[in-house]
Amino acid sequence: MCYLIYFDLNGEEKPNVEGSDKFRFILCLYPNACKIPVNKITAFDCTSRKNYDRNKLYGLCKYYGTHCSQLIEYDNWEIKYDYPMNTSY
Repeated sequence: MCYLIYFDLNGEEKPNVEGSDKFRFILCLYPNACKIPVNKITAFDCTSRKNYDRNKLYGLCKYYGTHCSQLIEYDNWEIKYDYPMNTSY
């Protein structure tokens, strides 16, 4: 019902770290699949769909590398000046 999309900015080159050069997205094709909008790519997946505020997403991204794609989506699909991970590879 849904496609998980794994995007790696620099392919097989290192560091291969989630939130730095690897990101997870999801695309669902059927209504009500994981309560994610149909035919819309989103950073949320079925296991981590929570309504966190920016501070929570920022902390999870910075310290664990998780939820970084959610932080980018929260920031209107922009990697803001204070993005906590290094993306310059």
